[in-house]
Amino acid sequence: MDTLLFALQFASSWAMVAIIWFVQINQYPLMGLIANLKEYQAMSIKRTEKVVIPFMLVELITGILLLFKLSYLFYLAFALLIFIWIQTFISIVPIHMKLKEEPNAELVASLVQKNWTRTVLWSLKGLIVLFLYLN
Repeated sequence: MDTLLFALQFASSWAMVAIIWFVQINQYPLMGLIANLKEYQAMSIKRTEKVVIPFMLVELITGILLLFKLSYLFYLAFALLIFIWIQTFISIVPIHMKLKEEPNAELVASLVQKNWTRTVLWSLKGLIVLFLYLN
């Protein structure tokens, strides 16, 4: 069971690392070039949720289940995940909601800048999980 949980943790972590880098390098910066950003933002949220939420939930649930079964290094990975979730709901989601109502270049720039924290943290978490996998 632990092997399956860790495999799910590993897969969901690296899926989110790939997604966050794609969003950070491609999707968010290009938002400023979209003529109808309000409509785009509404559709983007709906479509992105369908891809991201399952991975995020699997990552969280398997993280909780593995928390007391793996090394102390996993505690760090899980702490990073909690910080990512907090930043997502305190910082990133509100910007998306504002973009839905009043899209502008300043909000897009803020989104790109603030999302770098999540990009770096998810990458670090992915590297920790990879290290645990290899050892």
